[in-house]
Amino acid sequence: MNRILVFFFLFALLIYNSELKATVINLSTVEGAEFISSSFFEVYEDTSGKLTLTDVAKNIRHEGTQKLSSNEHLKSAYWLKYEFYNDEKKQRKWVLEFIDPHISTIEVYFSKNNINAIKQGYRLPFSHKRYQHKNHVFDLIVPKGDTLDVYVRMQSDVYHGFILKLQTNASFTNYSLVEYYLLGIFYGVLAIMGMYNLILFIFTRNKLNLYYSLYVVSAAIISFEENGLGFQFLWPNFPVFNYVFDGYGVLLFLSFSMLYTHSFLDLKRRRFLSFYTSLPVYLTVVFIVYYLLSMLFGILPRYWILFYIVPFIAVIVEGIGLYKKGLRSIILLISGTVLITLSFIMLQLRIYGLVGNNIWQVYFFNVAAILEVLLFSLALGDKRKVIQQENIEQKNKIIEALERNEELKSRVNKELESKIKERTNELEKAKEKLEQQAHQITIFNLKLDESNRELSKKVKEVSKRRIQGSEIIPEEFHRIYPDKLACYQLLEEIKWQNGFVCKNCGGTNFTKGTSFRSRRCSKCGINESPTAKTVFHGLRIPIESAFYIFALIVQSKGKLSSSDLAEKSGVGQKACWRFKQKVVERMDNLDNKNYSWEELMLF
Repeated sequence: MNRILVFFFLFALLIYNSELKATVINLSTVEGAEFISSSFFEVYEDTSGKLTLTDVAKNIRHEGTQKLSSNEHLKSAYWLKYEFYNDEKKQRKWVLEFIDPHISTIEVYFSKNNINAIKQGYRLPFSHKRYQHKNHVFDLIVPKGDTLDVYVRMQSDVYHGFILKLQTNASFTNYSLVEYYLLGIFYGVLAIMGMYNLILFIFTRNKLNLYYSLYVVSAAIISFEENGLGFQFLWPNFPVFNYVFDGYGVLLFLSFSMLYTHSFLDLKRRRFLSFYTSLPVYLTVVFIVYYLLSMLFGILPRYWILFYIVPFIAVIVEGIGLYKKGLRSIILLISGTVLITLSFIMLQLRIYGLVGNNIWQVYFFNVAAILEVLLFSLALGDKRKVIQQENIEQKNKIIEALERNEELKSRVNKELESKIKERTNELEKAKEKLEQQAHQITIFNLKLDESNRELSKKVKEVSKRRIQGSEIIPEEFHRIYPDKLACYQLLEEIKWQNGFVCKNCGGTNFTKGTSFRSRRCSKCGINESPTAKTVFHGLRIPIESAFYIFALIVQSKGKLSSSDLAEKSGVGQKACWRFKQKVVERMDNLDNKNYSWEELMLF
């Protein structure tokens, strides 16, 4: 608890800053550089965004001004009035540096009578700036012993603070050189760490190294956009990219940070399960959807950063849970996440003018990003050691298990060999006995099959004779001749019982014909159907119905009327009459009145 109190005490000291607090800025009291507090300027909000300098000066005189440290409405233009007094004995050159580079348009008027403004901004090409610097810098010339009113008009699409730094030209030059030098080191470290882990990914195919590289790239992107170096060096002629990276850079950073963290913790969860396992991922998805919808409908709240840091806080809570379960190395990941969370809080506080603007506060995100990258890198190395140690332990366990298995295998093999020999002898004897039984069963089955075929044939013949010689029972008839195939098979047996002989050329060889159950002469190619040259040829009724009608006619000696035949068979009366005439004619043409079905069927 004492450590936590000390940490937050140091953080409070960090965000504290002493600034000039008066109403007129006296240049002689400024050592080299000072941030101008809200006590030194007046703010007038132009809600229409159309007022001129003359209108504003008049309104300030009559309506008064406000004490604001940042823009509160994105649709309004804000006019800031500064009053400078010069009583220096030794004249120095001064510059005004507006620290926040995200101001869409900024116009500076030196005195209310000067209608020619110096205009530049985040929405305009970088070439509009007089100083090739990432921030908005203007020369300040105040005659000795005189007072100068400076009016600044700001209008922006994002929230920002009214942060002005007054400094001498020499101080500005020295500070800028050191600033750019340190930023170069910052981006160099990010580039080295990103490339190193990308190379590791290429050779090891460890996705965690790829996620780390993407996280480093996203940190560089958000830093490039935040400090204005991207606008200065990467896209100076395309200010639209400022809003692209400003709007979506934070989403890239959040996504890759959570992707890396979730993948990093995935190994730990195999032994240290946490209730908050997937909570940071879910919160990230919810925030991304919320952020995109807010951007789409233009309703992004002023303090959206409070929602942005919720997934990072969830990671910290999850990490603390794993730490309590015994995973001590997770402290590196927790520390890095705490730093980056505080950096976003500091950034938001500075934008809205709620804290001072010393060097540590301005670049707290960069410092935190570097420290987090280093801590994440150390955590990644620690994780690699954990993986290696686990692999070694796992290999040792596997080796021990293999040795025990080998001993057991050797002992079991010896026992099995003797049992196998005994069992083999028993199986060989059983095999011989089974072969003898199988041979006997095969012979018996063959005899039984032959007997069954003979019996089936005899039963069928008896049934046929009974049908042909006595009263026809419909159920029995349809059981013997149930379909077209059975009828055609009977015709084939009767017609070609002595083998196939072509009616055209006398050939005896045939192949399958084109119609149902027909035969094609191999010699002349004529197709012959089983119904050809029979009383069933050319019928337009189903052959199984014709068979039944034929049996009824033969059984009744042709005495059944066509109406009776139609009623019994379900076939039309006319069709029954025609078929009956054909059968009766065949019966009359036969000399032998004790004819059989075969004689009546064939012509």
